[in-house]
Amino acid sequence: MIDPIKKNVLWAILLLAILSVGCNRGKHHNNKTLTVPSELMVLNYAKRFKIFESGGINLIVIQTTNAQAKDSLIYALIPTGTDLPEGVVADQVIEVPVKRLVVTSTSHIPFLDLLEASDCLVGFPNTDYISSKPMRSRIEQKLVKNIGSVNGLDFESLIELQPELIVSYISGPNRSELNQLTHSGIPVVFNLDFMEDSPLGRAEWVKFMGMLVGKYNQADSVFQEIERSYQQLATLTENTPCLVEYYTEIPGLHQEEKVLLQDLLKTPAGIIPGVIKKFPVR
Repeated sequence: MIDPIKKNVLWAILLLAILSVGCNRGKHHNNKTLTVPSELMVLNYAKRFKIFESGGINLIVIQTTNAQAKDSLIYALIPTGTDLPEGVVADQVIEVPVKRLVVTSTSHIPFLDLLEASDCLVGFPNTDYISSKPMRSRIEQKLVKNIGSVNGLDFESLIELQPELIVSYISGPNRSELNQLTHSGIPVVFNLDFMEDSPLGRAEWVKFMGMLVGKYNQADSVFQEIERSYQQLATLTENTPCLVEYYTEIPGLHQEEKVLLQDLLKTPAGIIPGVIKKFPVR
């Protein structure tokens, strides 16, 4: 069975080929080969994105809804100063490596710190929520600007910052606001780490950020270390008794977040021997 993300990419390319044939009918052109993307890097845990290579450039494809849906977004990563090759389909074109970055979730901050790319961040909505020491230092030096709130971005500040890219999340800032930013020439991409159903799946999104800032190899090494430490802890606590109880509800909590929380409680990140844990989730 073809992976849903890969299937969506192939459908997009097939559509482009059909349109190309229709537009060229009755005209004499040299035959051109449409490049079919090949999976570039294998992801072991993350299910919401894949990395492909097509026409000499990298493509990141993210699955915005459930695994059975057709909704996906394609981001083409091209070297700075170059053009998107003919025949490559993309929802957003990003010049890499990105040097000036705005993110809209605190969950994106650790990825930059782990990649030693903290100096890429130039803006964040409500900087008071950032606890990272490297980022707090940059905020105090006025190197990271407050760009309003996640539900009310300060467009004037954003335009003034001139970021090369904004990394947001699907349920974050108003989509119409993000569309306005895109139309103003600032690319916007989505990081869907919060929609993964396992801790390692979320952690593997460090590779997504690594692709954007030109540090994929470092991102891969960082993730391998996270995976190794996680598995070691899992082995140490494999037979540790732990009673987990869930009750009541949190309005608006995503199903993916509930699954993740339950997974965390059963794995090294959430195990405290002999302690009864109660969390308000249904």
